Amino acid sequence: MPANHFDLVILGTGVAGLSAGIYAGRYRMKTLVIGEEFGGETASAGVIWNYPGVVSADGYELAKIMKGQAEALGVEIKNGKALTISKEEHCFHIITDKGEYRANGIIFAVGTHRRRLGLPNEKELTGRGVHYCVTCDGPVYSGKTIAIAGGGDASVKGANLAA
Repeated sequence: MPANHFDLVILGTGVAGLSAGIYAGRYRMKTLVIGEEFGGETASAGVIWNYPGVVSADGYELAKIMKGQAEALGVEIKNGKALTISKEEHCFHIITDKGEYRANGIIFAVGTHRRRLGLPNEKELTGRGVHYCVTCDGPVYSGKTIAIAGGGDASVKGANLAA
């Protein structure tokens, strides 16, 4: 198999992409995980309280552990951005800003970006008082006065959960 041909290319270096890479590595698939933002939202979340089997962990450290586990299984992890993907006869052709790859299969684990409020210092306060997941972070503020921005029943449910 040529160096730039993989059994599987995973687009996204967040925890979903890294998890997929770990499992592909365990199946001894030649795997590349490529993405722009290492660790995704998890890496910037601060303390993670709801990861199965872990009471609490720093999001960035958790992503680093997952990256190390994937690499130990032979998975290549690269920083880069996919520019085009095309289907060829029996594989996919992926052009990135760092090179070209071919793969028998692709997993899209590109995640999402939270909609920000545009508050002063919002970026600096993310994970330190400003949060985007009531399920994840609401219990930290149990019994405290909080503000929730949002609409519909999700905000009401979030306020009830955090109460």
